[in-house]
Amino acid sequence: MVLLELIGGRKNYDHSETSERAHFPTYALKMAEEKKLKEILDPNIKIVEEDESVYTAIQVALWCIQEDMYLRPSMSRVVQMLEGICAVPEPPTSSQMGSRLYSSFFKSISEDGTTTSGHGTTSSGLSDYNSNAYLSAVRLSGPR
Repeated sequence: MVLLELIGGRKNYDHSETSERAHFPTYALKMAEEKKLKEILDPNIKIVEEDESVYTAIQVALWCIQEDMYLRPSMSRVVQMLEGICAVPEPPTSSQMGSRLYSSFFKSISEDGTTTSGHGTTSSGLSDYNSNAYLSAVRLSGPR
């Protein structure tokens, strides 16, 4: 939530905003769903259009505010995503199949980074997102 507040330049809840914009996390998820990421940004932030780091940070923040705790990345994964060590998958939105589907998927990920679906074991790009295998091989830079 802190990352989202920094990016948006506002607090979690602002009663002076319109009802649609008052609860910032809900508004941010809606804007992401509508592909209007610029609406989430603090108007005082000046960005270079080619610089994807701000949009990466928005996506990471949207992963971190997921209602289902199984969808939220660990802090070490957040650092990896922000530093560009690992990819940031598109965060789920309310119009997709629903967080229950995603959470059951993540719960079913086995230790070796694969999922079982009754049709054998299959590897998945999403399992890479939730795997801690990368962290053990990566030395994070700077103090945390």
